[in-house]
Amino acid sequence: MADAEADDGKSLNRDPLLLMVPIHIVTSASQLPSEFLEPSPGKQLIIGFDCEGIAFPDAIYLVDVVQGGDAIMTACKPALESNNVVKVIHDCKRDSEALYFQFGIKLHNVVDTQAFGTWSVELERNRGKRTRDQV
Repeated sequence: MADAEADDGKSLNRDPLLLMVPIHIVTSASQLPSEFLEPSPGKQLIIGFDCEGIAFPDAIYLVDVVQGGDAIMTACKPALESNNVVKVIHDCKRDSEALYFQFGIKLHNVVDTQAFGTWSVELERNRGKRTRDQV
């Protein structure tokens, strides 16, 4: 099969930005990286997070709670509640509620990209306008 080409003639299939990272289906804690399971104050970890999976720069981990049961969520709890692990999430409200009410997990140190997106749109919209506090 021929490589797909970009407008500039370069092969898209060899573009490092488009390379896939490995995807792991996780059913036990031993399949997760130790830096996630044992968050360290000496080394901050940044992960992409959604209730459907956890993304690291070099891999994606899909945690199967049905097969892994409460044991897998108990293993994930320290990292999800840790201030040493930054969790980047889009629209975390429902994920946060589900984790809290189903597993007693309280997310900490979350960057919600939806909230940031809304804030940046408002900031741009109000650029140059005076607020009530400035009048």
